[in-house]
Amino acid sequence: MSNELPRSAGTTALAPLPAIGDIDTLTGQPLSELEVEFRIKIQKEIEFIAIDAEYAAFRAAIHQPLSDDEAPHLNQDGWTLERPTTALQLPLLPVDRDQSSQESVVELLRHFVGEFPARVMHLLFEIANDPPFYRRPDITVSINDLLDRMGYTRDTRGIHYSINRKRLTRTMLALHLTDVELYQRRGRTTRAVSASLLSALGYTNEDVRKIPLREAFARGTPDVVQLTINPFWYKGVRDGENRPGASYQLLPRATVEHAGRRRGAPRGRTQIRPGRSVDNLRIYVQRCQTSTQARQVAIALSSLFAEAGITNRNTSQAAITLRRALDKLIAEGVLLAHRTVQRGATAVVELRW
Repeated sequence: MSNELPRSAGTTALAPLPAIGDIDTLTGQPLSELEVEFRIKIQKEIEFIAIDAEYAAFRAAIHQPLSDDEAPHLNQDGWTLERPTTALQLPLLPVDRDQSSQESVVELLRHFVGEFPARVMHLLFEIANDPPFYRRPDITVSINDLLDRMGYTRDTRGIHYSINRKRLTRTMLALHLTDVELYQRRGRTTRAVSASLLSALGYTNEDVRKIPLREAFARGTPDVVQLTINPFWYKGVRDGENRPGASYQLLPRATVEHAGRRRGAPRGRTQIRPGRSVDNLRIYVQRCQTSTQARQVAIALSSLFAEAGITNRNTSQAAITLRRALDKLIAEGVLLAHRTVQRGATAVVELRW
């Protein structure tokens, strides 16, 4: 059984040091010496995330907001927004040409440029950085988990507001559909490349209806999203042959303190989760189950108190409340077991399902 852990919102992932021959939970293959060394390096850099150096260098230019006098123009390849060192290209299928307007294209581009999509990409790099993906570009993410990480709060039913879901999924669609063209001039040589930020995008949800992918992301209906950060923008972290990269920058993790003002979340403060502890913990466990293939997670006791919405300052009483809530989840069949262990100076709760 694996102890590889997803990172919870506002916490740093904890994971035991890997050993040669351990089984990778994603591939089912034993870990090589090179992979073990890379994962130990990831553990040492756990306070930061690795972002491809080229993406980091052009990040500001790629997500530069639209100015009042900027507008895309239609050519034989689709819609193009020209800039000094970059261009944003929206290839269109023939059927789209007659149905698309400049206004709708500008709306899509607005989900690609600016602070919000830049933060989404930062979080996708963060998720790819951590267990169980260990700096691999093919990841599975929960929409609820992403919104939690961004600091958005749920309503009293434990559901994220549809307007926030739509903004996030439309941004992911824009990151997939928009090609970034880069132009670099070095002496007499010009280098030009074109690549979308997300090279693949898919989704699953509990709706049995067949909904076209574009429509589903436009409506905010996906629950779990499968995506690939384009290998062009990830090769500095891990190359196309799955070998560790050496051309990346370590950037601080995204936190809710970096986010702007949003409904239900006071700026710079940890949001206390409403509702019963058992309900909050059920949502947390389900989020873990959808974001990782591991069967066990560990989270610092103080962080699990926050996830459960337990605010009792008496640690002993808070631990009793937590244990009772976890026991209820075992009775429901959501969990198989839980235990509290000491890791150095930190009390950690292991949850198994």
